[in-house]
Amino acid sequence: MRTPWISRPTPRSGHKPHRSTPARRLAAALLACAALLAGPAQADCPAVGAIRWDAWFGDKGTPGAAVERSLRPERWHDRLPTCATVLSPERVRIACDTAAQMAQEIDGAAEAGVGFWAFVAYGDADPMSLGLRTYLAAPNRQRIGFAMIMELSRWSDRRMTTRLRQLMQEPGYQRTPDGRPVFFLGFASDALIQGLGGLEGLGRSLDDFRVDARRAGLANPYIVLLEPDVARAARLARALSLDAVSAYTVADGAARRGSYRDLARRAERFWSLSAEAGLALVPPAMTGWDRRPRVDHPVPWEASAASPPDATERYYARPTPDELREHLASALRRASESDAPARMVLDYAWNEFDEGGWLAPTQGEGTARLAATRAALGLACPRPAPTR
Repeated sequence: MRTPWISRPTPRSGHKPHRSTPARRLAAALLACAALLAGPAQADCPAVGAIRWDAWFGDKGTPGAAVERSLRPERWHDRLPTCATVLSPERVRIACDTAAQMAQEIDGAAEAGVGFWAFVAYGDADPMSLGLRTYLAAPNRQRIGFAMIMELSRWSDRRMTTRLRQLMQEPGYQRTPDGRPVFFLGFASDALIQGLGGLEGLGRSLDDFRVDARRAGLANPYIVLLEPDVARAARLARALSLDAVSAYTVADGAARRGSYRDLARRAERFWSLSAEAGLALVPPAMTGWDRRPRVDHPVPWEASAASPPDATERYYARPTPDELREHLASALRRASESDAPARMVLDYAWNEFDEGGWLAPTQGEGTARLAATRAALGLACPRPAPTR
């Protein structure tokens, strides 16, 4: 994703990405054990959402080729998705847009307790929509729901907003308990808002979207603003009559060699400030932030951003399984305490491998992060004790 400026990689030896290793067998065992211990989440447990940014299709488009290049150095091979192939110490192939791969991801996410994926919206013909298209065609897609993230830069495209309404009518689209379809609106810069007629013009456009959705037979859409600055989020949410706030990420671009706990605290600070501001909240949860692969090999959509001299020092360490479990459990507890109509959390991310945030299985960690997710649900939403 396009990001502002801002784990510790484990070197990986060998180039047989699909071989069984003790670490992978242990991770698989942990996932199975966590599922048995936690069991299905209670019906009133908040939904776990995870952001999908699907640039994992190799040379089918510019983003795919760029992220393949950013992860090709051997030091980053451990964060490659399991569907990638290591061809040499400095060459990889990432082609993860197959039906079989999607079916596997759906099963893994569902078994870990992920309730929905939040797909970043692109045009139908864009390779970045391959993930969504493959998901919608998957025979097992009913195992996990979905929602959409709209960047404000695409809001004026009528084809995009029309497509959003159509997707909201799909089976499995994420809704509030009272039936309102959820979507996330993000990356709302002041320049983009002005280009849409300022807050007044944007507000009218959102109102028109709500009216059109209701005419299409939908309930009033539940719009969640993605904005990491709580003061700005409060101002925009109130001016535009939005329903809740969250964030794509809360990472600090100036942090130098931060700990994962530092990153988790930033997210938790966002939760507290949002509550103090009286905002309905979808707590954002961070699985990591370390974009050094893009420092080594800049991606073209960030070409205009100058790298600071200490860019390679700006990252957060990866979470341990225990740290990730505790942070995700805290996010779920915070969502449980909320009186907002939509009780859910939004994880950054399912597959932002080159930016450093993921839950999906990787070649270095296997399914360990999915095991942590399942365990977090067990901590925050334990099953009732059996009656005798």
